Amino acid sequence: MPLEAPKAGTDSDDYGFTSIASAHTGRTMMLNELSRILDSTSWDCPAEEIKRLIVEENILKKTSISSRKKSYYHVEILYSLDIQNPLFAALRFFWDEAPDERPLIALEAALFRDHILRYSAQKILPLECDTPITKEEMIGFIEQEYGKRYSPKLIDSTSRNLLSSWVQSGHLRGRIRKIRRRAQAGPASLTYAIYLGQLTGLQGASLFDTVYVDALDATDTEIQAYLHAAMKKGWLIYRSAGGIIELTLTFDQRRDDT
Repeated sequence: MPLEAPKAGTDSDDYGFTSIASAHTGRTMMLNELSRILDSTSWDCPAEEIKRLIVEENILKKTSISSRKKSYYHVEILYSLDIQNPLFAALRFFWDEAPDERPLIALEAALFRDHILRYSAQKILPLECDTPITKEEMIGFIEQEYGKRYSPKLIDSTSRNLLSSWVQSGHLRGRIRKIRRRAQAGPASLTYAIYLGQLTGLQGASLFDTVYVDALDATDTEIQAYLHAAMKKGWLIYRSAGGIIELTLTFDQRRDDT
């Protein structure tokens, strides 16, 4: 059966949208770890089995039991790792469908579940290409929202982790000096962005006015091109008439194990 979009009024808290915890106080978006997990498991692997593989089988190649457990804790915060969760089920689908868009697809999922990463998007996404951003600038920005909640030391490490995540997603480049660049988007990351918007209860034109769509770094012309490409692939149905937009996601999460 196709993976159905949520009905209007769905409580986005069910999917971790307003989670108190943030992986970025201790880790980055962990793109390498997510890649190893998805490469090492089948599409329908149960959440408990993924946890066992990380903690007991050490598929993430960590040096101690403690680091295995911490890694599982943080990657689970970011991505759920539960195929019963629509966010993770859709992530797995598009991960296989569009390898070139994997960094952006992972970022979209992390934005959905991690409130500090979502807040930092307000600093990163408006930057023009080739504009540098320093850790000190990110620290100042994070302090505005979290200064009363976190210590200066934690804000410092969190800011460093955030900048690293935006490098992993393709929005920044540089090891020491971070510079804004354009992320690599496409029809898969657009469809996932629309789906995440629906998970938060949005409908119609408002689905194109979210942080997930903004993260695509795409022009209106490119978004239209991605939209038509997604329709050709059978991932969604889109109609616009009289200012009313009807959008029904039709992608299928099933996998053939043969």
